[in-house]
Amino acid sequence: MMPAIIPITIASYSIVGEKSTHTIEPLLATPISTGQLLTGKALAAAIPSVIASLIAFLIFATGT
Repeated sequence: MMPAIIPITIASYSIVGEKSTHTIEPLLATPISTGQLLTGKALAAAIPSVIASLIAFLIFATGT
């Protein structure tokens, strides 16, 4: 369950953190849609945790 919760928290914090530090304005000026921006941030947060989960599973499966 943690590999699903942590990326959501990281992705949402990246949006809120950028908004509070005013670094999101240049990003919003790019010619991408809001959906593409949110998808990119979600994938950037989710891919490392999925890979780490798969590696942990492989280590566990090999050990058993």
